[in-house]
Amino acid sequence: MRVVVVDDQQLMREGLVALLDLVDDVEVVGDGQSTFSAAVSRRLVDALSRAAPPPVTACPDGLTVREVEVLRLVARGLSNAEIGSALFIAETTVKTHINNAFAKIGLRNRTEAAAYARDKLL
Repeated sequence: MRVVVVDDQQLMREGLVALLDLVDDVEVVGDGQSTFSAAVSRRLVDALSRAAPPPVTACPDGLTVREVEVLRLVARGLSNAEIGSALFIAETTVKTHINNAFAKIGLRNRTEAAAYARDKLL
């Protein structure tokens, strides 16, 4: 067991800093804004940057908009279940889109699909 010795003044300083941070946050929220810790902000930015690929503006090789969306997510390494969740469609529908896209552009596997998406869709 490890014992850490902390003096009362250090505890008071840390408590005062935490209290001042809390007062600042309350003022920000009171002004109608929101506040997040640095860690939460970092996680939020990371999640948002991964979550939404750019909108589909052109569909090469006869692909549909949905097939392009699915191929982009395949290229990001998502499973069929994860793609279904991200696009709010059934996993079997994801499989159908993948099979249709593979047939249209002559792909045999997800590795080829990822390379195709990287080169033509991202």
